[in-house]
Amino acid sequence: MCFHRIVRVIFLSVCFTGLLLQADEPLNIYFVGNSFTMNASPQRIKNLMSEIGVEMNYAAHLSGGKSLTRHVNYAKTPETTWRTPANFNGEASRKSQFGHYDQALKDYKWDGVVLQLFANSLKGDLEAISTFVDLCVENDSCENFYIYSTWPGRPRSREKGVSFITLDFNYSELWEADYTGTADDTSRNAQKNYASHDYVQTLMAELHKKYPEVNFQLIPVGDTLYKIDGMLKAGELPEVMELARRNAEGVPGYRDGDTGAKGVGMFYNDPLHLKKGLGVLISSNTIATVLSGKSPVGLSGDAVNLGGEENEAVVKRMQEIIWEVVTMEPETGMGTKK
Repeated sequence: MCFHRIVRVIFLSVCFTGLLLQADEPLNIYFVGNSFTMNASPQRIKNLMSEIGVEMNYAAHLSGGKSLTRHVNYAKTPETTWRTPANFNGEASRKSQFGHYDQALKDYKWDGVVLQLFANSLKGDLEAISTFVDLCVENDSCENFYIYSTWPGRPRSREKGVSFITLDFNYSELWEADYTGTADDTSRNAQKNYASHDYVQTLMAELHKKYPEVNFQLIPVGDTLYKIDGMLKAGELPEVMELARRNAEGVPGYRDGDTGAKGVGMFYNDPLHLKKGLGVLISSNTIATVLSGKSPVGLSGDAVNLGGEENEAVVKRMQEIIWEVVTMEPETGMGTKK
């Protein structure tokens, strides 16, 4: 497929298959998300893509704690809340010329738009994603849409001084939970189990049904964490436990005496976030893998302070698992069709 995309007033002609460019032209990727996207970091992803051999420019519409619905309705929130960074051809800006998402997706062309899920109902996500897609379709401005699936939150304690790390948490049980809402559900329960495999699959099915001609691909971070959770509990990842015992930032939720039975709960920095170590390595590497279509195995751990020979084994193992999950999941566009 060949197309022309506009960056400022420069016209570039590019031919590519999927997102693997045949020429040396960079991918132009637009990110919409909150702190989960900021922690994975578009800049970190740009650097990883460069290591993989794919150059990437990016711009973004970011704000902490916001669902896609709240992004759509950004004008109702104070202007100081919204961040619109960009890095094109090595020129970084904290507030880019692309403006908010509605200007960016209307006036510029993008190889891909990454939409991060968070704290929404099926109805809410479908309506918000439709806003982004319809804007792109109307302006012929976006080639592909990537749904960045996130993960269940850990319980918080109401008791002062009690850490979330000490509370019971079973990632796999939450990720396996059924989502019972519908595309018309406006009840208070419509957000229940939004951070689950069933919710993500239901959402993807609804998007394919509504937009059969549009390319949607899943970035399965939640599924990658699920795979690792099961392996930790089965005692199959000694590399992780070795890292946990010698590097507090590598597995920030680990405490002396913990075992793999705690699962990926050990990767959390707080009840919601994966900001350091293996958690952010998994989120950023999974995003880069789906965007590039290439294996992350062999990428450096430097970006998350896990460089060096002593960390090679655990970094490689996480990357092998990411590649396995991505290439087995049909919704990534790289897996075996069911």
